[in-house]
Amino acid sequence: MKKIKEFYKNYLTGFFIGLILFTIVGVSATAVFPSNQTTYNNGTTGMKATNVQTAIDEVYSTCFK
Repeated sequence: MKKIKEFYKNYLTGFFIGLILFTIVGVSATAVFPSNQTTYNNGTTGMKATNVQTAIDEVYSTCFK
């Protein structure tokens, strides 16, 4: 009987933690904006890029050469 209670306790704990994480990830995913809808100013960065997508590509290529 003790093993059954332990199993259900662990099962419910995992279920609720998964539910909370799923809710957080689901909410975060709705806050993503396409790069063509975001403004970018390269005045203080020293980068050559003039739009968001080019800036992302430039940072990516610098980090992962």
